[in-house]
Amino acid sequence: MQDRYSGNFAPTATGSALFLSSFWRTSLILAVLNFFAAGVTLLAVNMVSELAWAQRANMFADGSITDGGILSLVLQVGLPAGIVLAFVSAAGDLAVAAVLGGQLQKKLGRGSTNLRFFASLWRGLQRALVFAGAFALVTVEIGVALALSPMISLAGIVLLLVFGIRKALGKPSTNRWLTWPMLVAYAIPLGLAAVILVHSLLILPIAAFERHGVVGLMRRSSELVSGRVLRVSIAAFCGVIGYAAVIALIAAIGFIDGAQAVSSALLLIAQFTAAAFPVAMLVAAYFDATGGRVPPEHALRSVGFQRSPGFGVVATGAAVALLLGFIVPADTQPAWAQVQPVGEGEFVAPAQTGETQDSGIVRSALEVEAGAEGTANTEGTAGSEGEGASGGSESGSNGNICRK
Repeated sequence: MQDRYSGNFAPTATGSALFLSSFWRTSLILAVLNFFAAGVTLLAVNMVSELAWAQRANMFADGSITDGGILSLVLQVGLPAGIVLAFVSAAGDLAVAAVLGGQLQKKLGRGSTNLRFFASLWRGLQRALVFAGAFALVTVEIGVALALSPMISLAGIVLLLVFGIRKALGKPSTNRWLTWPMLVAYAIPLGLAAVILVHSLLILPIAAFERHGVVGLMRRSSELVSGRVLRVSIAAFCGVIGYAAVIALIAAIGFIDGAQAVSSALLLIAQFTAAAFPVAMLVAAYFDATGGRVPPEHALRSVGFQRSPGFGVVATGAAVALLLGFIVPADTQPAWAQVQPVGEGEFVAPAQTGETQDSGIVRSALEVEAGAEGTANTEGTAGSEGEGASGGSESGSNGNICRK
């Protein structure tokens, strides 16, 4: 009994040790991909402001943005940026899983498939679309199961009665989806959604190590989880709880006076350190289910990248260029910030600035000159004191024109 109890926690212990032994490698991969994701987010924010200004006539009404304007920005910027960020996130998790799996196989002595940095990134990019597709399909299935939960529960109760009668008659079901535990899960509200979730827990490590399509990932995950539901569930639950505990602790630090900056920095660090902990748990559960090795008939082909002599120089130059792009401020301003004042309470858009300012300068000079000539003529008519006063007035007006 004790051996069975300790055996259920074996993947959890293996995953914890694996996370600690591969800490720096996984942190480096996550840091690079999080840096790229931050660049995509920054670009998306800038594009939103520029598009909102360029299309302001269709986006705003009575000084506030319209529903159509919000939908337009979401379709033009939000949706593409979300797809790119989802792809980057999937690639990062798969690359981390590849590193962790190679490290674990090396420790178990089951053959070394330890991937280098760029080989791990390539594995993540190569399998990101398949994993994202399987993840989206599982999400849809869970959503449908939640929406139809009352009807599924009713059907589960009916099936329990039917198959209870069949078993009493000596005709039990041989379908693994219609066994007694599954029928009980169907009858429980939200039970089917929980079953789908548990049977899909291993799609991440399977996508990282085995060559399956979207549907094949889900089928293979269900196959490996069957008979090991408790072991896999415990490992996945501990991974999520561990990561959530770190985030909650950092968030609690933010409530301390003067520690908000520290909390923000720690949250950023946690994104490329502690985020690998749940992945390590799933990788450990996968290798526990497969006997510590990737089945050769399903294994992906490893890709090797040889380091060239100029790799260090090129990599350092690229890193410095990326950092300078974020650190050094640019002189340019967004279009909506380049509005120039023409007069009191009046502004003009950048496209109108050149023509409007030139015509304004000409009109201003003509008005000043006309006013000066009127003043000179008035003072000349009343100039019974002599031409000196008239000359003085003309000189003063000319001086005003020059000063103007």
